[in-house]
Amino acid sequence: MFDEAVRILKPGGILVVKSRSAAPVLANLTKLVEKELVMRAVRYDDFATSMDWLGANSAEVGKLVGETFPYEQFESAFEAARESEQRKVFIRVGEDW
Repeated sequence: MFDEAVRILKPGGILVVKSRSAAPVLANLTKLVEKELVMRAVRYDDFATSMDWLGANSAEVGKLVGETFPYEQFESAFEAARESEQRKVFIRVGEDW
């Protein structure tokens, strides 16, 4: 999976590595270096702690959420996402949302 992620990233892209498994990963770093990728390793807290934090900071997190577009307007969603990275743009798939 690591090599596939490296393959599909554009040159200069960012690879975020998050894993809950302690098992080692065999990876060929040649393409990562050739494409000048940035690799960011992250570790997340447990779910209950994260939900407590989210509840206490929901007003701040809400500032990061942008417009939601229906699937049929995906081109508009991509256009809005290209305009700014200040707020996350969402695409709604299906009617249950």
